[in-house]
Amino acid sequence: GTSQPVPSVPEKKFCGTPGYDTNQRVDTSAVFFADFDQTFAKSHTFKTTLNMGEDGLKSCDTDVMEEWFGGAERMEALKGFLTKLVQLQVSTLIVTYGMPKLVKILL
Repeated sequence: GTSQPVPSVPEKKFCGTPGYDTNQRVDTSAVFFADFDQTFAKSHTFKTTLNMGEDGLKSCDTDVMEEWFGGAERMEALKGFLTKLVQLQVSTLIVTYGMPKLVKILL
């Protein structure tokens, strides 16, 4: 038989980024909510990241960021965990009292 062409799927935009559509359809099997500070980041980063701002975070030494997340091993574990959630089609929502754009830079 002949194969049908695969329809193109528009790229999903992340919340808070240019072009994000609040009505976009996302196939999901579940939703996982987590706080950023002291959950994803092992330490409380709110005041530090707020004082650093976007430019400061973008130029921050990776060793400092690694420390905020609890070290290289913990960062790899978090990456594996988030990757598994994506594979399972679990939507992840990160809750923060801080600035979402700063959290996005850290992630």
